[in-house]
Amino acid sequence: MAKSLSPTVAATVNAIRQGIQSGTYAYGSFLPAEQEMANQIGVSRGTVRLAIQVLADAGDITRVQHSRPVVGIHRDIAPVTKGTEVHVWVSHPIADEATLRFMKGISAGLLGTGFRMIVREPTRFFGNHVKSDERQFLSEILDNQNVVGAIVQRDPYADNSDIIREIVRRGKPLVFADCPAPDGILADHVGTANLSAARQCVQYLMKLGHRDIVCAADNETPRPALDRIQGYKRAMQQAGLGDHTVCLVADNMPNPEGEPWQLAGRYVGRLSKNSLYSAWAHRLASKILSLTPRPTAVFVTCDVLAFWLISFLEGAGVSVPNDMSVIGFDGLSRWDNPENDTLTTACQDFLGFGKYASDLLLDRITGIADSAPRHILLEAPLVIRSSTKPELSVTPNGKPADPGSPP
Repeated sequence: MAKSLSPTVAATVNAIRQGIQSGTYAYGSFLPAEQEMANQIGVSRGTVRLAIQVLADAGDITRVQHSRPVVGIHRDIAPVTKGTEVHVWVSHPIADEATLRFMKGISAGLLGTGFRMIVREPTRFFGNHVKSDERQFLSEILDNQNVVGAIVQRDPYADNSDIIREIVRRGKPLVFADCPAPDGILADHVGTANLSAARQCVQYLMKLGHRDIVCAADNETPRPALDRIQGYKRAMQQAGLGDHTVCLVADNMPNPEGEPWQLAGRYVGRLSKNSLYSAWAHRLASKILSLTPRPTAVFVTCDVLAFWLISFLEGAGVSVPNDMSVIGFDGLSRWDNPENDTLTTACQDFLGFGKYASDLLLDRITGIADSAPRHILLEAPLVIRSSTKPELSVTPNGKPADPGSPP
């Protein structure tokens, strides 16, 4: 330790280092805020800042631009290059077109590298099988010396941060697709620019003249869903419609009284047997139709929920888009019969997820990337279909005006 350090700074360095060695500050996690550490150790914030610089110079921590320092330093760990396998975890069925595009992108990215892609999906898609199977996948690659790295489309509801942190600590690179790594873990990520894409959806509804616009979400646990909700709120605030903001999260709502309504309309044929989405959509439809004033447009944070919601709304006698415009998010209908591709939606680049994820992983495997995690956010362009139309304005005599006239 440098002789120029004051006794207080030296003691602070030792205190933080002991916290790292004991596991209080886990490898790959962010250090607490400077003021919080100062309060814990009993020194000034300036002293903590000097101690952090000493620890960064010694390699105990890594400074990350625009963020708190991280315990450990990735570039000191030799890249794992002895194996030949890249393992891929998908939390959705492999047969889904979006997942197939994702895997096609990875395959294209690995072409000619000599690495072999091995894909795993959950054994079953109900109960806790997705969570437990993901944990098994991560546990297996932890000690499999033939695995050079993995691309993970993780389940945001699974708590596997302990295994993920250990994989990162051992120097085996992970790249996360769609949903980022758990909080406090630094890893590369490829996803959608969800906030800006959601804002674009809501701004399009405003361009059509809609003002009473509701956001409907299934759950707010996944980070992509949270970003889409935030994009809706930001669009409403920027348009001066903050007092019109209504965000409904189905998982936080009780079931309405009585049996679910009849399903009707063009999207019924798209509905797969899914009691959870059915319950969520029933709650949302019931609440939306009870609002005063009744919304003229709904931004739904994922297409599957939008299909269910529209079917319940039309079963209740609401015409989409004549009575209510609906926008989704994902672009799942693009691979259907063109007659079924009728939902206005933000289209995610699933092929791009795979291509960029493989590029990030190869950079880690070959040691090209530096220690800082990289995040690539892809655009989700709005594709306009027939589930949206201008809001009907009302003439002085109380009759609807021409739908194409300005509101």
